[in-house]
Amino acid sequence: MNILITGATGFIGKKFLNAINKANYNITLLSRKKVNHFKTFICDLSENKIPSEAFKNIDIVFHLAGYAHDIKNKKNEKYFNEKINFKASINIIDKSLTSGVKKFVYISSTKAQDIKISDNIKDQKNNKVSKNYYGISKKKVENYLCKKCSISPMKYLIIRPALVYGPGVKGNLETLLNIFNQYWFPPLPKTGNCKSMVHVDDLIDSIKFLVNNEKYNNDIYTITDGECYSARDIYEILCTALNKRIFKIGIPMNLLKLVAFIIPGLSEKMNKMFADEFYSSEKIEKAGFIAQKKLININNSKY
Repeated sequence: MNILITGATGFIGKKFLNAINKANYNITLLSRKKVNHFKTFICDLSENKIPSEAFKNIDIVFHLAGYAHDIKNKKNEKYFNEKINFKASINIIDKSLTSGVKKFVYISSTKAQDIKISDNIKDQKNNKVSKNYYGISKKKVENYLCKKCSISPMKYLIIRPALVYGPGVKGNLETLLNIFNQYWFPPLPKTGNCKSMVHVDDLIDSIKFLVNNEKYNNDIYTITDGECYSARDIYEILCTALNKRIFKIGIPMNLLKLVAFIIPGLSEKMNKMFADEFYSSEKIEKAGFIAQKKLININNSKY
């Protein structure tokens, strides 16, 4: 079987390529740079025209490439999400359709969901997700893919991972790990917030699980490790994983807010840390896939 992978040089993409390379696939890559030992079409989605030749004789497209970086300039944030996450993805979908691709696997995000679900026993409620350019762009691509596949033979799978962790993680978790490793990190207070996450290995295994069974085509699946992590949980687990001392008494929330108010850019990061962002992976669990790893395994990966 011939497959095309976008985003194979990213955090998730590298591990996915390593995992999928062990299977019986003929692999082609669409990437910003050459990947040794693989047929690679060089393409920067923010600048270059996507080559149609990359899709020739491809059976399955795994679209992992995307823009997910937080930047201060909101104008640029909107531009890159629109250009890379939306327009480039639409172009890749269209070329897949034109080339007769049989299945399109889109790695979206829980940010594309209309609601976030907090199903704690103590607090059952549905909360609307605060929309940002990233979530909006992912949702628009999902809608486009579903619409196009409804009038074509191409099948689709949309996979929405929660915040992904594992060795080599990027973004806010990478920042946290660096601070934990190099400096003293303030003990966070117990706030009772609830955040979903997933290990990169389980995300990859979930993709393989869904792709290998035709009955899961044309559907959307949310992937988490099934846990509800508070900011305090994350603090204690990362301390344990990195062999750091855990301080039992947390810094008062009001003091943290004051510090965040004083230091530019810290307030937004703190809001993310203490926000509720819990998602249910019940659908894929009922299908038979159960995540095997938890946040304590952040430094371990089989891929």
